[in-house]
Amino acid sequence: MGIKVNKKAQVSTTITWIVATIIIIVILLVSMFLTTLLKLIPKQEVSSTIGDTDLFVTKSLLSYLLTKDSSGENIFEQLSDEENLNDFNGNLALNVFKKLYSRDYHYEIWFGVRYNRLGQNQNNFFGKASTKPGFGVGEEIKINQDKDIILTLSKRAG
Repeated sequence: MGIKVNKKAQVSTTITWIVATIIIIVILLVSMFLTTLLKLIPKQEVSSTIGDTDLFVTKSLLSYLLTKDSSGENIFEQLSDEENLNDFNGNLALNVFKKLYSRDYHYEIWFGVRYNRLGQNQNNFFGKASTKPGFGVGEEIKINQDKDIILTLSKRAG
């Protein structure tokens, strides 16, 4: 007598593997499609410009930018609309950044608006930004193609 082969079990296992493979391929294609879509969405660029990032500095900067004046407009909107720091946001920046971080970053603390990446970084509250590299942290927030908000905290000269 011959041995009977259970072909139904073989077909069932084969179909299971084919379905599982198709599901994995679909998941991979969907993730690739979503990744491509996310790259196309414009986003606010926040990046470190020098050295490492300091979590407290980043949180201070973002909290500062969300602070509202007496008219209800936040500082980010003010800096987007105006050319440079005004009395309210400039004095507040001095209190937040110079008083809070002067012990840790004693070489240079500079905050302001920079135009075209080549523009002169100067305002009435922090003076002229140093062009010498320093060791510390920095944050840059792009407002538009030509205008950035810059915070530089340096411990010592480079």
